[in-house]
Amino acid sequence: MKIVYVTNTIHRGGAEEYLIRLCENLIIKNSIYVIIPHIDGTNGIISELKEIGIECIDLKLYNQNIFSKFKAIFNRSLSKAHSIENNDSQSVKDKLLVKIKYLFDYISSFIIEKEIKKINPDIVHFNLHDVKRQYPSISKISKKFKCIVTLHLVPPNFSLLNEKEQKKDLLKSIQNKTKYFAVSNTNAKLFSNAIEFKIDYIYNGIKINNLINFKKEDRDIFIKKYKIPQDNTIFATVGRIDYTQKDYITIIKAMSKLKETSNNITLVIVGDGGHMDRLKKDIKKYKLENNIVLTGYIRDVNLIYKSIDCLIFSTKYEGFPLVLLEAMSYHSNIIASDIDTTKELIKDQYNGLLFKAGKYEDLLRVLKNNLIILKSKQFKDEINDTLINFSEEKMINRIINEYKK
Repeated sequence: MKIVYVTNTIHRGGAEEYLIRLCENLIIKNSIYVIIPHIDGTNGIISELKEIGIECIDLKLYNQNIFSKFKAIFNRSLSKAHSIENNDSQSVKDKLLVKIKYLFDYISSFIIEKEIKKINPDIVHFNLHDVKRQYPSISKISKKFKCIVTLHLVPPNFSLLNEKEQKKDLLKSIQNKTKYFAVSNTNAKLFSNAIEFKIDYIYNGIKINNLINFKKEDRDIFIKKYKIPQDNTIFATVGRIDYTQKDYITIIKAMSKLKETSNNITLVIVGDGGHMDRLKKDIKKYKLENNIVLTGYIRDVNLIYKSIDCLIFSTKYEGFPLVLLEAMSYHSNIIASDIDTTKELIKDQYNGLLFKAGKYEDLLRVLKNNLIILKSKQFKDEINDTLINFSEEKMINRIINEYKK
C-alpha cells in the first residue's frame, strides 16, 4: 500500500508522536511519504522520520513569493490562532487574519495536490493539530483519492460560524467520503456538534508489551545530572511551554505554597516553547529557583519517567493526553487537572488523582494529602488494567482497518 501523510506541524508533540508511531509500524509493508507544506527554522521530527526510512517532502511554501510576505502572520502560535478563530466576536483585524490564512491554505492546496498526484497513493492521511487548516486541500484531494483526517486538538470553544469557506470545504470532503477521526471521545463530540455531522474517535496508543525495568541506578544518574537532593520528592511536568493551553502558573503557585511546609521537593519541567521567558519570570517571582529544574526539550524522556515520583499534568484543554499514557507505562503516579479528556483516561483515586482545572488551591490540597504515598507506586495494578485499553497495537489495527475499507 502507498500512503501519504500530510502534517501541518513538525514540532515534537502528541500529533507528531502519533505520526512517528504510525510510520514505524507501517513502513515494513508499505511505501510511506510525509508531505510538509512548510518548514520554518526547525528540523522538528524530520530527522526521526528519515531515520526509519520515511521520505519527507518539504514543499517550501514559505519560499514562494506569494507566501513569504505573510510569513510573520503564519508564524503566530497555534494557541493564538485558536483563540482568534474560535471567538465569535472578532475584530476586523482578526477576521482579516483568518481570511489570509484561508487564502494561504487555498493556494497551497494546488501545490499539495500536484505533489500527491505524482505519488498516486492508495491513502492520503491528514495529520492535523490545527483543526482549521488544510480543508481546501482535503476537499480537492478527496475527489480523487481516499482520505482520512486525524484531528488532534479540538478546543472547547471550537466553532465554524466565522469560517464559511472552511466549513464549505469540510462538508465537500465529507460528501467525498473522507473519514474524520478525533483522538478522544470528548473532541469527537465537540467537532461533531460544530459541523453538525457525527465523527468517530480513535484513541492514541503506546507500547505496553514490555515491562519497565526499574533500577535504583537510573534515579541516581538522574538526580546527579540535575543536582537534586537524594531524599527529595521529585515531581515532573512534560510538554510545550505554553501558558494559553498548558497551565503552568497553577503548578507554580501550588509548588510555592507546598514549599512553605515541605521544602524537600523538586519540580522538573521538561519541554520548550514560546512562553519560556514568562515561565522563568514566574519561577523567580515565586522564589522557586532552588526547587525547579528546567531541562528544555528532551527527545528521550525514559530516564525522567523512571526517576520521578509523580507527574503533574495541568492543562486547560487537550486533544488526548498522550504524556499521561507514557508516564503510566512507567507506573508513575499521576496528578492531573479534571478536564473531560483527562477523565477519559484517569479515574480519581483509582489509577491517579485529579484536581479542579485552573485551581492551584485544589492542586495544593491533593499534593498535601498524598505527599507521603506518592513515594510509592500505589496505582500500579490499576494502571496496568488501564493501559490495556490504550495500546499502540489497538490504535494501529483500527487505522489499518480504515485504510482497507
